[in-house]
Amino acid sequence: MKLNLLTNINTATDLEILRQQLLDLENGLFSTKKVDKRYLAKFFTQENYDFFLQDLKENKITISNIKALNTFISSILKHISKLPKVHFTFAIQPVKKTLQEISNYISTTDKKYIVSFSVDPSIYGGTIIMKDGKTFDYSICKSIEPIILKSRLS
Repeated sequence: MKLNLLTNINTATDLEILRQQLLDLENGLFSTKKVDKRYLAKFFTQENYDFFLQDLKENKITISNIKALNTFISSILKHISKLPKVHFTFAIQPVKKTLQEISNYISTTDKKYIVSFSVDPSIYGGTIIMKDGKTFDYSICKSIEPIILKSRLS
């Protein structure tokens, strides 16, 4: 399933915000009898709202059909729960633009990756990448620590 909603979802935080918006809408549908665009807009950021409307149109889901809307939301939630994730450890806090560029670089047209990150100053620089249960250490920690240790002993 191709979803316009995923266009601006690059990080685990972005994904969690969207997931919560969808869950809130799903819960809201149980307590309402009438759904229109104004009702839907209450649950989303403007950008996610616009993408959600596009997805409804492309998937031929009528806003007023609450059952179809619920089914569609459930399928989106199921889909986003299965998105592959890549975790990066950086020595310093990356800016959002960097995370977006990383996500765009590693995501292909047929597969989207969600980027999460942590900060660990002890790696000094570079990054450590965890993907599919494998760790790839591109930090400079291993090459710098012997130099630091040698200088301390001198």
